[in-house]
Amino acid sequence: MKMCNEMAKLRRELVKRRIKWKDASTISPELTIYRTHFRYRRYKISVIYGDFTYGGKDHYDGSDKGLLEMQCSCINNGEPFGNLTAEQVFTYLDEIKKK
Repeated sequence: MKMCNEMAKLRRELVKRRIKWKDASTISPELTIYRTHFRYRRYKISVIYGDFTYGGKDHYDGSDKGLLEMQCSCINNGEPFGNLTAEQVFTYLDEIKKK
């Protein structure tokens, strides 16, 4: 499985905005999850795409939306949520900025 376009867009925009990020991906024949971890303001944020993720590859029906899942303690009560574009992730970051 290759990285989806939305994850590549997210990483490019993080670099453009000078937000340091870390590739914490797991790539194996059994399970592939692309992980981008970064800090924004005082929060740790994880954005993922891959097997069994919200918006990624569903092994039950084989579908893959090519979208991202995000987790941050200050959004959605810290629970992961997904089916996001890179642009939507940055909309959430803009909301964090207002806090």
